[in-house]
Amino acid sequence: MGVTELTAMIMPAITGLTGGVGTGLGTAAAEEVRRLMRERLGASEEGRAALARLDEEHPPPEAEDGVRTQVAAVLASDPEFAREVQQAAQQAEITAGGNVNTISIGGGVKGSTITIGPVTLQKTPGVQASLVALTIAVVVLLAFGTYGVVQTLRSDNSPAASPGAGVRDGVAEGTGAPNGQGETEKKLVAAVKEADRFRAIFPDVQSMPSGWSPSESDSVTNSTSSCSENCKGKIHSGAFLFANSDIQAMFRASGYDSAETAAAGYISLVKATQELPDTNPMSLAPVGDESTAFSVVENTGSEHIYTMAVVVRVGTVVARVDYGNSYEPLDPSALLALTEMIAERAQQAQNGDAPSATARQ
Repeated sequence: MGVTELTAMIMPAITGLTGGVGTGLGTAAAEEVRRLMRERLGASEEGRAALARLDEEHPPPEAEDGVRTQVAAVLASDPEFAREVQQAAQQAEITAGGNVNTISIGGGVKGSTITIGPVTLQKTPGVQASLVALTIAVVVLLAFGTYGVVQTLRSDNSPAASPGAGVRDGVAEGTGAPNGQGETEKKLVAAVKEADRFRAIFPDVQSMPSGWSPSESDSVTNSTSSCSENCKGKIHSGAFLFANSDIQAMFRASGYDSAETAAAGYISLVKATQELPDTNPMSLAPVGDESTAFSVVENTGSEHIYTMAVVVRVGTVVARVDYGNSYEPLDPSALLALTEMIAERAQQAQNGDAPSATARQ
């Protein structure tokens, strides 16, 4: 489960729906998630300030957005804590509801009863046989359920979730999927401070599919001197434009000083993108640590202009890929290939390697 999905799931509990109504969680789940997150937010000045605004008698409309940003930033910067919150929510969901784990048998041999939670049954051979079958089924289901929870937790693609993950020189380190040569690719979360290394995240002609060429001169700027509260922690920003016949591909990216500030920047960029005219969410395979895709169909009156976009975060780098500006419907797989390329290049830069990933043809 990504940071965005986990944040959306637990926000109602944090804002006060501890009874579980409307949260998808049971009462115990909502209360435990609320306790964990409020204690964690209360440990930082920004978190305390966001909670104080939310807890006012008449909180301003933007108070919840402030808490949501802090929650997402904490979950992104501490994968171990994020898994703890996710596990608390999921385990509580399994046990939420009536107390059905108590079985009592009473009475004499004749007319005795079997009580399971709120249900009382007569003790007959037929009922006993059914209960034996039910018990076996419950054991099997619990085994599969536990396996599913473990697999879900292990599917977190953050560095700390990977086997052998650790911290080296203050940088989160983990192991990724096998690279096909019997080894595993490293996955570090580190700020890309050097301007040249950050610039190398963007593709060149050799890394793009055939037929693409730069349409405009690229631009990479240092953001530390002019950064406002909306770009807290941003070090570099850049934009590169390519064209292929009547189709364009715009790559925008920003490098941050930590995964926490990058997560906040990702949320801000997703929100800004979805507020663009004629923009709607679309389905696309996930990329990086978290990603959100959009489609845009602009009606000019006589024809339509099609564009697709993806906002993606990889560690400390946030990027947006716009593909299209075309009069013909687009192939989402082409956008996915470009997004996977820049995501991999961003990871390579954080690993300390020279970005070399290319877009699949």
